[in-house]
Amino acid sequence: MHKDRPPGIFDFPSRSVGHGVGLGLLVGVLLSFVAHLGLLILRANANSSDVPLAGAEAAQREMGKHKKPPTNPTPAPPAAVRY
Repeated sequence: MHKDRPPGIFDFPSRSVGHGVGLGLLVGVLLSFVAHLGLLILRANANSSDVPLAGAEAAQREMGKHKKPPTNPTPAPPAAVRY
């Protein structure tokens, strides 16, 4: 008995509308993922510096530049609150 071949993935006239919508959504999600991954890699490469730091002390100085020293230390808790 002769059996017809099923329609191909891009044979939209013989498939339902849901197939076309689903295929479009799948392609859109995949392209969005590729674009976001590309932007993430591009930003990571743009923010990296090729000049290494001299050592641990230099790294600590760089990290501590934005911190302000505390103006007044936190007072000790009263005796009733201590555990």
